[in-house]
Amino acid sequence: MAVTAVGARLTELHRQAQVRVGAQTVARMFDVWRLLDPLDVDGTAPAWLTAARGVVEAQHRISADLAAAYLRRFRAVELAGVGGTPVATAAGVAELLAPVVPPLVAEALTTSLLVTGPIAVKEGTRRGLPLEQVVAEARVASARSAMRHALAGGRDLILEHVERDERALGWARVTSGSPCHFCAMLASRGPVYRSEETAAFQAHDGCSCTAEPVYDPDADWPPGARRFAELWQRAKQTRPEGVSTAVQFRRLVEGRAAAV
Repeated sequence: MAVTAVGARLTELHRQAQVRVGAQTVARMFDVWRLLDPLDVDGTAPAWLTAARGVVEAQHRISADLAAAYLRRFRAVELAGVGGTPVATAAGVAELLAPVVPPLVAEALTTSLLVTGPIAVKEGTRRGLPLEQVVAEARVASARSAMRHALAGGRDLILEHVERDERALGWARVTSGSPCHFCAMLASRGPVYRSEETAAFQAHDGCSCTAEPVYDPDADWPPGARRFAELWQRAKQTRPEGVSTAVQFRRLVEGRAAAV
């Protein structure tokens, strides 16, 4: 929802930076995966879990720091663009934009890592699946889960800022040029205003979406969002009998239905 071209550019640069943090998280999770012995899961899982949590905690901080730097610049140029006075009270703005890192929910992180990693390996072997397949799938799944928790640092910081900033109206979802159908559906809804109950950022494992603050209700939506909104309307109009709008929307996003 940027008013200015500079603001839109800052948002895109921030999205790209968060994508890099996500990719780094996955790479580092792959490095620590060697600590987990699939033939001795119970014996090696504690060391793996400690290392994996360390990776996520470090990346979570980096993600949040990037978001704090982005917010400072974005807020200044956007409020100037709508005729605001973003630096009228320097002390107040400094406090508002202090890089407060939202805490990781340790229990949720631990559960996600265990379920997608060691538990998935044990369950797969119990079912008699090929060990190589089980290990490969768990390695990727645990890395994608770690990525979600790491990038929550930046996402949560932006949403927390929107709640504290009286000038912010809400936020909008920022996706890549070709997001999955779930993220495209959420982006199609446009801005999420502070008064709405659905203000939580919904992210799946491996998700690289971020958020952009809204300071002007007439500002442009993030790239692609209006296209997805139009696609949602097409889904409502073209869905076959017995097919939900959500299912038809997914087909349109994935190119499995005619967008007419």
